[in-house]
Amino acid sequence: MSAQGGTVVGQLPVEYDGHYGPTLKAFILYQHHQCRVPQHLIYEQLQAFDIEISKGQVNRILMAEHSGFQQEQDEVLRSGLETAAYVHTDDTGARHQGRNGYCTVIGNELFAYFRSSEHKSRQNYLALLRHPFEAYVLNEYAQAYLKSHELAACHLEKLSFSEQVICQGESAWAAYLESLDIVTPLAVRLVTEAALLGSVIAHGVSPELIILSDGAPQFVLFVHALCWIHMERALRKLSGHTPEQLKEIESLRYQLWAYYQALKFYRQAPSEEEVPAFNRCFDAIFGQVFDDNEPLNAVLKQFTDHKAELLRVLEMPALPLHTNAAESDIREVVTRRKISGTTRHDLGRRARDTFIGLQKTCRKLGFSFWQYLTSRLKHDDTIPFLPDVIRQRAALTTTQPLTA
Repeated sequence: MSAQGGTVVGQLPVEYDGHYGPTLKAFILYQHHQCRVPQHLIYEQLQAFDIEISKGQVNRILMAEHSGFQQEQDEVLRSGLETAAYVHTDDTGARHQGRNGYCTVIGNELFAYFRSSEHKSRQNYLALLRHPFEAYVLNEYAQAYLKSHELAACHLEKLSFSEQVICQGESAWAAYLESLDIVTPLAVRLVTEAALLGSVIAHGVSPELIILSDGAPQFVLFVHALCWIHMERALRKLSGHTPEQLKEIESLRYQLWAYYQALKFYRQAPSEEEVPAFNRCFDAIFGQVFDDNEPLNAVLKQFTDHKAELLRVLEMPALPLHTNAAESDIREVVTRRKISGTTRHDLGRRARDTFIGLQKTCRKLGFSFWQYLTSRLKHDDTIPFLPDVIRQRAALTTTQPLTA
């Protein structure tokens, strides 16, 4: 009240949205998403600090729409995919509302993006790569996909291929397929996957993008690369029934790890002249056939069948030989699953995915997650827009293939 008895009304700064300021909001978000403190313990902690806040307010701060954070995380995915020479990927179980579900991670050394869904399939993974767009495009890449997967000619002849967007959204796409009388489950799945693939490429993802995975079928897209560690597990599981078989298995494991070590040295000092020798050595090791060891022969055939995927590193030396980084990223979801069991609300699941991705991306870019949260909630530029940083860093570290 003024000296004259009038009332003076001040305008709150924009960061004071609601009852609490940006520092307290950042503290609650940091405790939950960085330190993994459950919601009820955050409330008890704030009560111990004599902060007057209800359980509902703590819940609201954690489960608000967070549209700004979500938009930045979506743009992290777009900038990451558009600038990447390769991405690693993995998924794990993530129960939601008491039902089984899955969480998938896509990332590399510059970013990480998480997204949960009810299913894990190639269609779901392609929709994730396309996110946040909803367009369906049947372009030349979609056409090549359908031919490689041998879509029946009676369905293929009904489709026309161009760069034009056919429709937006799942319901419109379902109506489009029905109008063409493409209704059998297999045909619907293949054409939908093709249209999603076309949309992913139409929205800036290179068709030469390398996807490094453990070999799960839904990830075998674009230029696929396999994890050596996962492939070796099949050899490690062999027990052998005779001393001779045991000797053969151990000999192969020794040869495999010696070859793997050579690939590691190659990554440090790549040379196009060495590529033929690596190919010949691969054939010599994994092309062996043993007269009385069929299980070992079967494992060796897996290696030879996937030779190109295992030797992508000869073309792109910056490509890791394993998916350890993807497993490290997804381990955060596994840990939270052990702590909380299941998410109960769609907003809570989306908030978990969003903030895990932002926290991991901040760490990879060398930023403090605490400073990031306070910067965004105070609407200042202490921490730059993460997608811009990803594009800048990618431009400085662009890796060209060793061979054309």
